[in-house]
Amino acid sequence: LSAAIDLSSPAADLQGGARDLAGVADLWAADLAASAPVLRELGGTPDNLWVVGDQGYTARWDGAAWTPVASGTTVDLLHVYSSGRGFALALGKGGLVLRWNGAAWSVVPGTGGAELCCVSGTGPTDAWIAGARGAALSPQMGGGYELTFWHWDGAGLTAAAGRLQGVQRGGTPGLTSIAGVSPTEYYAGGGSGVVVLARYLGAAWSVSQEVASSSNISGIFGAGPGDVWITRSEAPFANLKGSIRSVVTR
Repeated sequence: LSAAIDLSSPAADLQGGARDLAGVADLWAADLAASAPVLRELGGTPDNLWVVGDQGYTARWDGAAWTPVASGTTVDLLHVYSSGRGFALALGKGGLVLRWNGAAWSVVPGTGGAELCCVSGTGPTDAWIAGARGAALSPQMGGGYELTFWHWDGAGLTAAAGRLQGVQRGGTPGLTSIAGVSPTEYYAGGGSGVVVLARYLGAAWSVSQEVASSSNISGIFGAGPGDVWITRSEAPFANLKGSIRSVVTR
């Protein structure tokens, strides 16, 4: 993917990411919605959807009905990814990561309590988790900031090798969204004073673009290899397809 995205042009405000729960409330029964705490995110496949929420709440849709599932924690769960009935990852506050193995949730160690922003994957042995906060680097370390990622390989989490160091001095961005389209193609984005787009192409994460801006990448969706959709607050949709960028307004 070689095209540049216009990360600085202002336009209509867009709220929410590719997996925002807005508009999907009709998917679960009224009794489930009424008994559940605040619901945070929905993820999965048409016959295997997971919803997570506050107080460790999880529930699974099997294509016919929603069933609450005990997570074993009361920590608020904020994000979820699932590739099928036998695998899911859920992220909670305080760096909590839970894995679903088809029968029960269990804790996955390895994040060191870092605040986590999002998770995406291509299957039960390939998923990436992104840290929510960029860490400012001292002038002695070159300045800028670094972002953190963890890879799930089917057995555990491994922090991304090397330092992902941005060059902008206008802020310390956090990440808000991540999307994977193949084991060798992932994108992550966010912003806070700096809008940043990072990518992984099979070897290491790198900063693809940075623009000093008060807006933010609010969602990334990978439709397929070389075909990625990005939404930004105060900006239109941007689609990268091969080497062509198109902007779609609503």
